[in-house]
Amino acid sequence: MKAALAVALLVGVASAEPVAIPNSKALFDVPKTWTRQPDDPALVGMWKRGTSILAVTRAQVPNLGAWIKASREAYVAEV
Repeated sequence: MKAALAVALLVGVASAEPVAIPNSKALFDVPKTWTRQPDDPALVGMWKRGTSILAVTRAQVPNLGAWIKASREAYVAEV
């Protein structure tokens, strides 16, 4: 929670072109005051403003519930 708040305070109000996050429906907005840095394959993007650097990454998180028969069947029944 504290990390998300810190990022929100650093980023400020979004106004630049949104960046698509791979394998997700989410978009990430960074203000125009931040300069896009060369892409790194491990990052969604990296921006710099003054001496501050903002790096955004996305990690795949396994859906363990899908592999547990009882929870998988409960989800299917719910859907």
